Amino acid sequence: MIFYGSGVVWNPKKNSRLCRFVNGQCEVTDKNEIAFLVRAGYKHEPIDYGDEGKEQKVVPVEAPAEVAAPTKKRVRKTNASE
Repeated sequence: MIFYGSGVVWNPKKNSRLCRFVNGQCEVTDKNEIAFLVRAGYKHEPIDYGDEGKEQKVVPVEAPAEVAAPTKKRVRKTNASE
């Protein structure tokens, strides 16, 4: 599957390069990498499911929403003897 973009896409799980766009395109064959790039929102050509006899609707996958990490509330220590 061909994706369109620029630069390099980093794989945080493997801590390595997932793909590099050359002339604005990157061809990926691994299913996990395709899913990662689709979820990340990269533009791509229509998905080929191998069944050309039936027309299938391509549903875009939304990227997961960012989750804010909980923060600790600072508490001021007071001297009990005062």
